[in-house]
Amino acid sequence: MTLLALAPGVSPGYTVQQANTVVNITGLSLATLGSNTGVTFPNSNGVSLLVKTVTGDPGASIVIGATILGESVAPVALVMAVAGNLYEIGPFYSLDQLPGGNLIQVNFATPANVAGLCVLQPAAVP
Repeated sequence: MTLLALAPGVSPGYTVQQANTVVNITGLSLATLGSNTGVTFPNSNGVSLLVKTVTGDPGASIVIGATILGESVAPVALVMAVAGNLYEIGPFYSLDQLPGGNLIQVNFATPANVAGLCVLQPAAVP
């Protein structure tokens, strides 16, 4: 499994919303997975992952990096069944992250069904 890392300042694939503006999601620059089977991105409290589908459900799952009473938690599976739709995964709370870092990881069972994706980071609150 290889993961595409999306980060602020990397375009396409990462958009920072400007204060007091509306984001035109139809005009976003989307990254492609290429040969990757998932993505990682920093969680700065409130980020979302936008995923555009191609022909079917890409089989997305969010990796949960925490344990509950010492037991690991299975990834959360998502259904994105309509071709050509743009789906939002998130926003993620600041504690939703992998251990040892502030990363979110989303895997795709069928990455060929992902047309493009973009992390949307909300504007900083003054």
